[in-house]
Amino acid sequence: MSKHTLSPTLQRLGIVLRAQRVFRLTYYCEACPLEWTDEALAIAHGYCPCCDAKLEPGTIEEFVEERHEFDLPEIE
Repeated sequence: MSKHTLSPTLQRLGIVLRAQRVFRLTYYCEACPLEWTDEALAIAHGYCPCCDAKLEPGTIEEFVEERHEFDLPEIE
C-alpha cells in the first residue's frame, strides 16, 4: 500500500485518503500484437488502442491502495 500524506489545503476541502481495492489488468492483442496494462476499480474488458478489438484481461493482480476521496456523509 502506498503512503500518501494530505496537505492542509486538501484537508480543509474535505479530502481524505481511503483504502480502495484496485486491479492491475494485463491485456494482449494477438492481431497487432500489442500488450499493455491498466489499473481499474473493477475487472472489465479492454479495448486495443490500435485496432479497437474488445479483449478479456490476461492476468489480474489485486492490491489495496490509498486514494484521495471527498469525505461525504453516508446516505441512509
